[in-house]
Amino acid sequence: DRRFMSLTQRQKLLKFQRERTLLQKQVEAEDTKRAEMLGALEAAYSEGLLPAQEALNETATALATAQGEYEAAKLKVEELPEEIRQLEAQQSVSKESLDRAKEAALSSYEEGKEAAHAKAEAAKEQLAGALANLTLKEELYQETFANSTDRRPPPACRAEGKGKGGPYAAVDCCCVIQGTPMKVDARFGHWDLCKAAVPWSKTSWSFTGCSLFQECQQCRKVSCGTGVCPGA
Repeated sequence: DRRFMSLTQRQKLLKFQRERTLLQKQVEAEDTKRAEMLGALEAAYSEGLLPAQEALNETATALATAQGEYEAAKLKVEELPEEIRQLEAQQSVSKESLDRAKEAALSSYEEGKEAAHAKAEAAKEQLAGALANLTLKEELYQETFANSTDRRPPPACRAEGKGKGGPYAAVDCCCVIQGTPMKVDARFGHWDLCKAAVPWSKTSWSFTGCSLFQECQQCRKVSCGTGVCPGA
């Protein structure tokens, strides 16, 4: 219930919502980039065919002109049939060049199209995963603080020694909250949801570490042996 959230808790909730909106905008941006890439590929495909098509048209025009001249002056020009033969051969070469250009342009277009689709889908999947993770984190955060009652840390998470804040002082801990092993920090104030508590100092060192309020493999190793983690 947001009415019972502190100012800090409401600010964190708003931060999650802003991050989710930003990720959604990034998904839309990836769709726009993919459309622009496809448009550029189609334009390049059309432009790649233009020189070969123009060469074929010029050869056809020259051939038609030569054939007309031959019909009009076949008795006077002995070399004209040979010129026609050469132009016909040139037209055949131009047509083959156009066919190859079409094939190459189409292949490049299809490859670029597939690459653009793959890149866009990969980006969307990555953003969707981040969005799902953020949504889960937000829901867990809301549910945690909405259902919490007892704010005293369990014995394993209490700070030792005098002058440490009394029974409410705590250290960073591993907790299993609603079946999910995760790391909570010393400022966590809703300890009634913390099951199988183990001080974070007793976990094994890792390059990656763990983020707060997210599933943590290091915490799973030390807290899930008690049967509080589903499937553990």
